[in-house]
Amino acid sequence: MEQGPSDSVGVSHTKNKSKRLHDPLTMKDKIVVKQKKRLEKPPPPKKGRKVTYAVSRPTLPKGMNYVIKKIPAHPLRFGATFNFDFVNEIKKSINEEGVEMFKNTIFGPYLNIPKCNFQGQITKCLLLLEVQHDNKDVLHVRHANETVLQFGIKEFAIVTGLKCKGNRFVMGNWDTTQDAVQMTILYFINTFMLCHLGETSIKIEEFLMVEDDTYELYPWGKIAFDKLITSLRQYFNQSKQMYRLFGMPYALNVWTYECASSINPEIVVKVANGIPRICNWTVVAVKPKYEKFMSSIFSENACSNIVPTQDEVEALDLPDI
Repeated sequence: MEQGPSDSVGVSHTKNKSKRLHDPLTMKDKIVVKQKKRLEKPPPPKKGRKVTYAVSRPTLPKGMNYVIKKIPAHPLRFGATFNFDFVNEIKKSINEEGVEMFKNTIFGPYLNIPKCNFQGQITKCLLLLEVQHDNKDVLHVRHANETVLQFGIKEFAIVTGLKCKGNRFVMGNWDTTQDAVQMTILYFINTFMLCHLGETSIKIEEFLMVEDDTYELYPWGKIAFDKLITSLRQYFNQSKQMYRLFGMPYALNVWTYECASSINPEIVVKVANGIPRICNWTVVAVKPKYEKFMSSIFSENACSNIVPTQDEVEALDLPDI
């Protein structure tokens, strides 16, 4: 069958169209728009939720009650203004002769204190576990093993080595000693031992006692202990973000370490066995959590009250309690 003119033209047109569509010179001038797939927007990342732990404590036997009857709904945070870097600051401030003179004072052993830091969550544990007792000047802390740990002025004296007996002020004749060492003694008393705030003024009686050397007869330990106990008895107000402690609260930490039969070396490590005991521990964890203390020192590990060794009885002027 012969093809007509129209059929020939149709075939030729179709072939030419196909060539044009595949001709690179023709295609380069054309913009081919591919339809993009519609992507769904990913959901916004979820904000990390802070994990909170329910604060709990053991149920007490009948007739025994906690001092804090109901666990506060707001977090209890405790801080202290004690100067844990006082050793380095003292050594930078006075010459070697002055450091040697300071070593010969009643506060000299504190130059050997290892790295220390106040772990405030220990205080939270102690106060939540404190049971009622007639003597308000002694902390009675009930351990999970039913032992009642006692922290009073005698335990404070054992830990700190400070004088906790005697009259509060001793008059005498004023003889001037080296100014640098005198100021260093006052600096130690106020910034480390009493945990005074920076703007707190120094009492004139303290200047006079340091000048006279009668400060060595003064019961600094009793002053520091009284300040500590008073600050522990403050009212827990929900609007308050931080409860500040005074009077060497670090001694409370060391007493806790000493009561524990064993302690996690990630928290603190015992590096010596001298007098006073406060110089025997080096702090490892700066801010361990409350749950870490409650699940170890106050629950799993056995605890017992501390008693003075024969060497401590002979070396320290311990209270007659």
